[in-house]
Amino acid sequence: MKKRISKERKKLLTGLAVMASTVVFGLALSKQIKPASANDAVQQPLNQTEYFISQISEPARQLAQDNDLYASVMIAQAILESGSGQSGLSGYPHYNLFGIKGAYAGQSA
Repeated sequence: MKKRISKERKKLLTGLAVMASTVVFGLALSKQIKPASANDAVQQPLNQTEYFISQISEPARQLAQDNDLYASVMIAQAILESGSGQSGLSGYPHYNLFGIKGAYAGQSA
């Protein structure tokens, strides 16, 4: 019985670690995103996905390089899971670009 509890605890801790790293990644990206201004020298307007990529590509590249990951995969997954940054969970206060959902201590998002 003790081993079963240990395995369940490991699964819980792993899940919490994944959720925490997602929040940290989302917060890191959110600090890099800036709203478009009239002074931006863009010849052709970007669609929502192109704009989303332009905002998260450099922070994703840096995080990928630091953690031996692929930025392209992180960006593609963020596009799919957050609707190019338009989902309710992708903004304040959650910054959840990857669609990870869960509950802890009776709270959920």
